[in-house]
Amino acid sequence: MPRRRKRKGEEQQTGLDITSFLEPLSPKEEAPKAAKQHALAETPLASSPVYQYVMSRRRVSKGELYKWCKARGIPLAELYRVIKELTSTGVVRRRFDDKLEDLVYEVVGQ
Repeated sequence: MPRRRKRKGEEQQTGLDITSFLEPLSPKEEAPKAAKQHALAETPLASSPVYQYVMSRRRVSKGELYKWCKARGIPLAELYRVIKELTSTGVVRRRFDDKLEDLVYEVVGQ
C-alpha cells in the first residue's frame, strides 16, 4: 500500500500538537479576553435592574426571577450575566430549596 504524500502547506495548516496547551497564550490571543473584561467594567452592576431586584428581595427563586425578567423585557443574557457575577463575587449564594423545589438566590450578609 503506497504512503500518502504530505502537501507543502499541510504542516502549517494544523499548527497544533499534543503539547500545544502547555505553551502560554500569545498576547494576540489574550487581547479579546481583556477587551471583554473591559466591556463588563463599563456597565456597573449596581445600575442593573436585576441586581436591584435581588438585593431588595434578599431571597428570590430562579423561576420567580425568570418571570420577573420576562415581564419587564430584560434579556435572559443580562439575567445570567448578573447572577454569574453576583455568585462569583460572593454577594449572592445559590442553593436548592426543598419546599419550593427550585434554585434560590440569597443575599449573603448585610
